[in-house]
Amino acid sequence: MRSVAYVTTAFPTTAMFVEADVRRLHERGVRVQVFALRSPRGREWQDEHDGLVPLTRWVGSPRIPRPGWL
Repeated sequence: MRSVAYVTTAFPTTAMFVEADVRRLHERGVRVQVFALRSPRGREWQDEHDGLVPLTRWVGSPRIPRPGWL
């Protein structure tokens, strides 16, 4: 596998399942891109998730997408 994309409501979060999966794949050299529907503003996450933030694009609601997300 050379690349993978995740679409999720929010990322990163305080949950660990998706974050752990993204981290493991990224550490193995897989190109990972996360598309999150909700903005991280006002959200908190664990310190170890800081390295995952650069892999994330916040695209907005599918009903009202953020301009230029594609």
